[in-house]
Amino acid sequence: MGLKLTYLSHTSLIIFGILVSYLPQHIRIITRRSSFGISPYFVLLGTTSGTSAFANILVFPKTAQDVACCKEIDGLACFAGLLGVVQVGAQWLSFFFM
Repeated sequence: MGLKLTYLSHTSLIIFGILVSYLPQHIRIITRRSSFGISPYFVLLGTTSGTSAFANILVFPKTAQDVACCKEIDGLACFAGLLGVVQVGAQWLSFFFM
């Protein structure tokens, strides 16, 4: 149980870090009401990269096993098993909404 809780806390910290790292850029875009100064190529390539990474993790056989395992285990253990997908999804969403 201790190892699972440590994994859960570390992975949650990484997800929080991903979201916080994009926060200044989102605040800047919202307050200026413009994305002036951000290279369109940077956004295009970042979104393409994030989409590819997210699609890759969704088609990975281990992800299908983790999702199927959620029918047999409780909520916290299921959530811990899917945190890798959540990390890549948070990265993708943060970049996508830039």
